[in-house]
Amino acid sequence: MLTTKEISKMLNVSEETVRRWIRTQELKAHQEGKSYIVKKDDLIEFVKEKAKEGTTSIGKMASLLPIAGVIAGGATASITKMIKMINSKTDVAKSEKAVQNEVVDTLSIAEIEESIVALERKKKKLDLEYQMNVLQIEEQIAEYQKLKQMLEKE
Repeated sequence: MLTTKEISKMLNVSEETVRRWIRTQELKAHQEGKSYIVKKDDLIEFVKEKAKEGTTSIGKMASLLPIAGVIAGGATASITKMIKMINSKTDVAKSEKAVQNEVVDTLSIAEIEESIVALERKKKKLDLEYQMNVLQIEEQIAEYQKLKQMLEKE
């Protein structure tokens, strides 16, 4: 059984996203008090379904690359490796590294290059979002400085 927090870390999404999947019944879960618990098999089925869809970030498998080495389109071998990781009781970071090492043995150069391109796109997107946030803050600072100057003149 997995918590929403554990699932969010595994899939590299927010906890709220996991809860939304549960509320919309995309992901089967059982409620325990205020928390949700998901069976490992239900999570595996959910990931397989998302991989088939290919329209969401999970479907495109971009967010699963770091943890399972899954390439867009979702290979069965990669899903199997993810299942092993979920069933593992070891530290998540160590599991990720072990899965990545196993996947390296099974991936072709083309698949690896495809993964690199996807990660570079994700990196660029994050960088642009960061720059936009900095610009917004700089604009706010400029507005407050103008306001301060106006108040000082009075």
